[in-house]
Amino acid sequence: SIEYFYDPATDEINLLEINPRHSQSHAELFAYVDGVSNHHCMLSLALGEDPALPYRSGPYTMAAKWYYRWFADGVVHDTPVEEEIER
Repeated sequence: SIEYFYDPATDEINLLEINPRHSQSHAELFAYVDGVSNHHCMLSLALGEDPALPYRSGPYTMAAKWYYRWFADGVVHDTPVEEEIER
C-alpha cells in the first residue's frame, strides 16, 4: 500500500509511507473488487493451491479507503487496570 498526505493549507500531496507487506486492512477492498480478500493468495499458497485472484468478480469496479486525520491533542478517557494488563 502507498499512503499519501494531503495538506489543505498548501494544496500539496506528499508521500506518507510505502508498506511492502501483506495488508490485513485491505482485505475488504479486495473482496469488493475481486470477490475474495487478499488473504486468498496467502492461504492458497499455504495449502498448495493456485493463489491467483479471481479478476473483477466482486460487486464493485473499484474500492478505496480514506483516513480522516485529526490534528489536535488527544485526551485519555480510560486506561486498563492492573488486572487487565496482566490478563
